[in-house]
Amino acid sequence: MGKLTLPQLERHLFSAEASIAELEQQKEAFERPEEAEAEAGEEGEEEPEAVNIVKELDTKLKHLKNLVKEPKKELKILKKSPLLNADKIAEIETLIKQTEVEIAEIETQLEPLKEITKQLKEAKAKLRTLKKELVKRLDVARAVLTNEKCQSLVLGIFKDGLIVELERYVTAHRQQVIAAVRVQGRFIFPLASGDATASHD
Repeated sequence: MGKLTLPQLERHLFSAEASIAELEQQKEAFERPEEAEAEAGEEGEEEPEAVNIVKELDTKLKHLKNLVKEPKKELKILKKSPLLNADKIAEIETLIKQTEVEIAEIETQLEPLKEITKQLKEAKAKLRTLKKELVKRLDVARAVLTNEKCQSLVLGIFKDGLIVELERYVTAHRQQVIAAVRVQGRFIFPLASGDATASHD
């Protein structure tokens, strides 16, 4: 990418901020999927505190990895005399295999979050770089701008910032609508089915 003009740099910066906001919403939705459903419930209804699924999975993953350490050490010792310890070896190998299957399943569940976290880290790094460059460019531009042009530039930046903020609200609202449709669908479709049956009677 060649040297950007100041307006182009601003657009890239606001785009990076919008990407970060969307990724953070995806991360939050992944960690606490029930929060969106709770927001779609009746207003004023008390909901239990949302559980961070990622923390629960991380805790379980660490527990399983620690759980399998000692059996692996014991298995290594037993295999020095395989004929004398054949039954015990088979028992421990089965335990290790089952535990490793559980570990793999959890790691697969967490894989999407790893990708989101990676993208979020990259987006934040890009935003920091863009902000530094913007400050440098603004310092240079300020030296040659009149007060009127400075005011126009600031207003333009403020306007773009409002647009980005609006996009954040739109994205958040869209996710709430999707969650609401999912929740209501559990009740509407069975109810519709019941009404249809009643109409035939």
